[in-house]
Amino acid sequence: SSARRPSATWRTAVALLGRMRSSGLARDAHCVGAALEVCAAADRWEETLSLVGSMPRLGLTPSSRHLAPMLRCCTRAGHCAEALAMLDRLGRPPLDAVATAAALEACARAADAGRVGQLVSQLEADGGSLDARMRCSAIAALGRAGEPCEALQMLAVSDGASPSVDTACFNAALGALLRAGMREAAER
Repeated sequence: SSARRPSATWRTAVALLGRMRSSGLARDAHCVGAALEVCAAADRWEETLSLVGSMPRLGLTPSSRHLAPMLRCCTRAGHCAEALAMLDRLGRPPLDAVATAAALEACARAADAGRVGQLVSQLEADGGSLDARMRCSAIAALGRAGEPCEALQMLAVSDGASPSVDTACFNAALGALLRAGMREAAER
């Protein structure tokens, strides 16, 4: 049945990695990445964390290709804090725009304002910039964490005419003001 296929597929992917190990074959970043994608597609957040966490023990460095699916899967499952903690355990590895967007979404869901500035600074230092979705997630994270002034500052940084701002960004900023009891400011 098609309802069982994702479960069987992720189990098969993990089992294949185990067979590689027991056969004395090296598991490289591509093999782990493929298994990780399968587990993420099946919403197996525990397995995605385990696979990413196992990479340093295998002598592998997790890249954005590995981190983005883990972050998205954990965020969908409501385990954002665990995914963000994994980034800390890995020494806060460099993230591309896709992984940064996934990390900012996890921050928004976890109301983790402290990490937003670091992620944005890292993206900009690597020559990237926030797109509308990333900016909206950053604003939402700041707002949910009770930092309405910082949320508004994140909106103001873009001057409002930038393609990196859309209606969702303004809605997130308004939500931040309303959560902080600043109804009057939100109505302006």
